[in-house]
Amino acid sequence: MSRFHSTLSRRDFMRGIGLASVGLGTLSSVTPRFTDLDEIISDEKANYKQPWWVREQDQGVTEVDWDKKQTFNQAQYDNRVAHLRPSPLDDEYRTLPGTFVSELYYSNMKTFIQENKPGFSLRDRGIYWGWASPMIKDVLGYRRAGGIGSGSGESFTGYDFLDLVDTPESIGVPRWEGTPEENSRMLRSALKLMGASTVGFVEINDNNKKLVFTGSSLVGKPVVWEDTENIYQTNEKQVIPNKCKWAVVYTIRQPLETTKRGPSWISDGAVGIAYDQCDIVQYRLQAFLKCIGYQAVGGNIFGLGPLPAWGELSGLGEVGRLQNLITPEFGPLIRESKFNLIDLPVAPTKPVNFGAQRFCHTCLKCADACPGNALQKNREPSWDITPKYDEYVKPELFNSPGHKTWYFDHFKCRKFWEESASFCGVCQGTCVFSKEKLQSIHEFVKPVIGQTSLFNSFFYNMDRAFGYGLHSEDIENWWDMNLPTFNIDYSEKPYI
Repeated sequence: MSRFHSTLSRRDFMRGIGLASVGLGTLSSVTPRFTDLDEIISDEKANYKQPWWVREQDQGVTEVDWDKKQTFNQAQYDNRVAHLRPSPLDDEYRTLPGTFVSELYYSNMKTFIQENKPGFSLRDRGIYWGWASPMIKDVLGYRRAGGIGSGSGESFTGYDFLDLVDTPESIGVPRWEGTPEENSRMLRSALKLMGASTVGFVEINDNNKKLVFTGSSLVGKPVVWEDTENIYQTNEKQVIPNKCKWAVVYTIRQPLETTKRGPSWISDGAVGIAYDQCDIVQYRLQAFLKCIGYQAVGGNIFGLGPLPAWGELSGLGEVGRLQNLITPEFGPLIRESKFNLIDLPVAPTKPVNFGAQRFCHTCLKCADACPGNALQKNREPSWDITPKYDEYVKPELFNSPGHKTWYFDHFKCRKFWEESASFCGVCQGTCVFSKEKLQSIHEFVKPVIGQTSLFNSFFYNMDRAFGYGLHSEDIENWWDMNLPTFNIDYSEKPYI
């Protein structure tokens, strides 16, 4: 990769590409200053070093007398009542049968909810259940051996942990009631805490209902809509209540540095962790809604419908050439734009246009890089699905017509998976929109792309010149990099 150091100002840069007289004042409010183009082409490769004021030493700061120290049997541990007996506190603190709490805890919990105590309201209790029931099931010995299985039908109605979740009926309080706008704000706050990156909403109608799968290859039974109160499934079908008139859509981040080192098992690991997060966030949402008196239809690893489409409908991004959702904040560096059908009224968010799909018309970077030749190289999108190029390949089994796009050849993609013994991810890692640092020059490029396509080819050539994209040639250097948790830089504040 070529490197250079520059103190090129934003004004000089805009003058260089002919934009000095076009909206500089307007753009200044949305584009940060940059003084060093070297920041966008440099890798931070270094051994981990503590801050200067942290000293290393041979022993910890806590003194230990190892001659006196003995091992401890955790099986005897009891922080409740064993050491109180006989005591008047014994009954009050004793765990209730079949629960994880005492009579005192349960009594106070109900009182706090009824009084709407700040931090202890019904919806606050829903946040608690976003983590508690799997843990409690584990402690009580009920947890299913396989854990959360994204390939099963278990997620449709809610994992078996949910039978422990408090409901308004079990507590003896009314369910949560709010306006659609209040509900949207509430779910956005809850989901961001639960692990979602961005959140949007869609109201179900006869058109977008066609984007809900009528069956899952992993479950093997049809999905139908019925006039029923609750989500349920039998040996013959999975049933969505007609009262689930809204969808909540949310993205789950995927790390850049790991993704662009594909195809490899390192990049596969990033994919798997992100899929786990999709399952975990979905479970937490289902638990939260049950606690406040509502429900969410869950989807397996493939989702309840074409996930990028729901991401676009909800305004979280645009479907690009690589047939993934491209978001304003993170490009295509998301694992899923996952959605759940819910019966809690929410205010829909509108679709957006920030120039990503228009950029795909002239940018073929992902298609050129695709090792399986699964991405189309036509300049313009088309209504035609993947053409039949082999007597044995049936594109109608993996393409759903009716939208204008660059239809994806799933067979060629999967074939390369088998050949490479990996899940690839080259298209995500190489996309021009796959950038990490929000404070860099790319926050200047994005508003330009959003307003005009005039400089799309120029920006594409810049991307190539700066050496962005895959790091397949130096996959192993990932092991020497000091990257943040989940390999994702959350230090910059994304658009909300």
